[in-house]
Amino acid sequence: VGFSRANNVLWRRASGELVVFLNSDTLVPPDALSRLVDEMDARPELGALGPVLRDAAGKLEMSTGRMLSLTAELRQKLLNWGYRGGAGPMAHRVESSYTKEHAVDWVSGACLMTRRSILEDVVGFDEAFFLYSEDVDLCARIRGTGRSVVFTPLVEITHLKGASMRAAAGGAWVESERSRLYFYEKHYGHPRLACLKLYLMLRVTFGYLFKPGGRGAYRSVLELVRSGATPIHSSGRE
Repeated sequence: VGFSRANNVLWRRASGELVVFLNSDTLVPPDALSRLVDEMDARPELGALGPVLRDAAGKLEMSTGRMLSLTAELRQKLLNWGYRGGAGPMAHRVESSYTKEHAVDWVSGACLMTRRSILEDVVGFDEAFFLYSEDVDLCARIRGTGRSVVFTPLVEITHLKGASMRAAAGGAWVESERSRLYFYEKHYGHPRLACLKLYLMLRVTFGYLFKPGGRGAYRSVLELVRSGATPIHSSGRE
């Protein structure tokens, strides 16, 4: 039924005031969640809290960031590329940025703790997002209530990122772009949406010509760009 709808069903069944969304492909130290609970209990101004996420090799996941935009996404990709490239100034910069607590625009939904009362205020996840970008959208709406979204280095969790999606990589990419188009339509409209569509058209054209193995996915994304960003899973859209 999609990430957003499934999580909405579950948090509404929960009885506690604090709710944590936690991916099934995570390895959680014994005291990790209790430490997040302590932080949320001690600081009522917090709207959402996210920890350090590392992959199985101990590498950082870019699990926080600025509000989605073409420039923010490019910056995130460059930081990730520099960090994954090994030692050097950029790798050191990334590691250093994840050693300090700071307010952010979003934290990853792979591990995100918030309050039931806030979820009720913002009506939970927007179910028009079937897969991807739903955590960024949720955090934007949490910040819209005046609460802060905070990254904390006090807790580290291992995230075997993408482990559940590798068998359907092409389909996951299509859903990612569907969500991305909808996000831009919802939060920005034109001209940013038009810029995203132009970028995707160029990317799809290049991929179709030089990566024939992925032509089915490229055709699907091209159809999304042509037909608009109206989501196919929209029962929970505000």
